[in-house]
Amino acid sequence: MKMTKLYELILLRFYVGIEGQRIMNQVENDYDVYSYFRRYENTIPHCDQNMQLKQRKKTGGTCIYISPRGHIIHARDLHNESGSGKQMLMDMMIRGVLKEMVREKIKLFTQSNWISFFMVYTASGPIRDENFPMLAFGKRYPNTQPGLLIPNPFFVTPRWWDDNVASMLQKSVSRPWHERSPKALFRGACGPGAHARFELLRLRDPQNLLDVGFTKVDGYSNVKECVSDLAFQLNGTKDDIEFILNHRIKAHVPQTNFSYYRYLLHMPGSATGSYSRNLQYLWSHGSVVLIWKNTASEWYYQHLRDGVHYVSVDVTNIYPLLQSLDADPYLQLRLRRGSTSFASTYLSGRSLTKRWFSIFTILIGRQSNDLPPINKKFACTCDPVIREIVFSKCHKCEITNKRGHSISKFVGLLPKAPVLSQPKA
Repeated sequence: MKMTKLYELILLRFYVGIEGQRIMNQVENDYDVYSYFRRYENTIPHCDQNMQLKQRKKTGGTCIYISPRGHIIHARDLHNESGSGKQMLMDMMIRGVLKEMVREKIKLFTQSNWISFFMVYTASGPIRDENFPMLAFGKRYPNTQPGLLIPNPFFVTPRWWDDNVASMLQKSVSRPWHERSPKALFRGACGPGAHARFELLRLRDPQNLLDVGFTKVDGYSNVKECVSDLAFQLNGTKDDIEFILNHRIKAHVPQTNFSYYRYLLHMPGSATGSYSRNLQYLWSHGSVVLIWKNTASEWYYQHLRDGVHYVSVDVTNIYPLLQSLDADPYLQLRLRRGSTSFASTYLSGRSLTKRWFSIFTILIGRQSNDLPPINKKFACTCDPVIREIVFSKCHKCEITNKRGHSISKFVGLLPKAPVLSQPKA
């Protein structure tokens, strides 16, 4: 271990005390966190939304401030913008993380520690760097985009995520492998960035190995308009359009039915072709995970290993690969075990908490104790009372109170209409 990393771990122990040792033992995996914050030689600046407003920068996000008492303030209310739901889910995520730290008996904040960072809510990730910390869910081009990746808010909270995974694992155990459909499952939206999805859906399937389809449309008035536009961009034919519209528009499949399939396919997102949260829901069904080749990245992709945890596919190999997989029980078992092992190691509620823990401890140790530059005119919070200063209530705080089926429907795991209980043979 390099001396710089050892020094940082010693500092972390000083900041959080011996109570945090259990999580501290896992922090070393988040080496990219330490690499990101090494750019700051001394004090890490607080997020300053005022500066961005003055310069009229397009940001795709807003500052988040966390007070010494754990109150969360958003520098700008996104209630009338596309990121409003994500903003409130992120509020819910951070509260859940802080609760887990309390359960772990970790005291992060002193009497005067404020921390802050800029949160990017667009799927494609940051478009420019700033002098203060910039966090994002995903990056379409991770080798060139700035910022630090963190868990997307559709994990909801560490505790909710663990409960959801446990429920899916229980269902998967009750569905024997030999009784599962040998098809590859994919469902998703048609949108402006759904180029890879169009390439998949226009594939002819003479041996009926694919159960794939669009379930809805984003960014267009109807699915025909979306498919036709994608065909125009990708040199698709009229036959391609007709094939997709006649054979690849399908009903939503709820997460509880994923384990009826042997193979679960992940595709790039529909809006910009960047990350899609669908991937995080594929690991807990005892199935083989297939990932369409693309450049997009989330925080945990750095730990994924092709051929161990999943198999990468594209338009050239998906069909022969499915045929080979279904003829090789040993390879099936190895990949199933690999995906389950990956999820338990890197996608548990504890892993989510750990990721945030590694960020918070650095910010607490290196950001100024002064009150950050919060503009009361634009800021909002879902906390009923904040002693330091009075803020407006965010317009969509009711999202943070969703529980059970309500939150599952909100993040798209449960359909709004009845669906078939299992796939057709």
